[in-house]
Amino acid sequence: MEPRCEKIARNVFPSIRSTIAEIMMKEYGMSQVEIAKKLGVSQAAVSYYLKGLRAKGVELIKNDEKLMKKIEKFVKNIVYGNVSNEDTQEFFCDICRTIRSSKK
Repeated sequence: MEPRCEKIARNVFPSIRSTIAEIMMKEYGMSQVEIAKKLGVSQAAVSYYLKGLRAKGVELIKNDEKLMKKIEKFVKNIVYGNVSNEDTQEFFCDICRTIRSSKK
């Protein structure tokens, strides 16, 4: 048996990360290297996110206004250095709760 959050983490979070990377690049003019440092991942991972190779549900995310508002606020906090590890954990838990509640 697989917990719901595990399914969401595997299937949705790559799309969230892809969306975050895209916003950081397009709206904040950040390079892949800068994005990688802010997200704590490799530049290659950012490249994969931006090419859509690690994300299959980006359009579903982008079409969800509630999720996009949460993502955009989180990105702003990342860019300006106002995000702790606990904030990141809570962000992804909040995204998981939002997705689960929208499927009821």
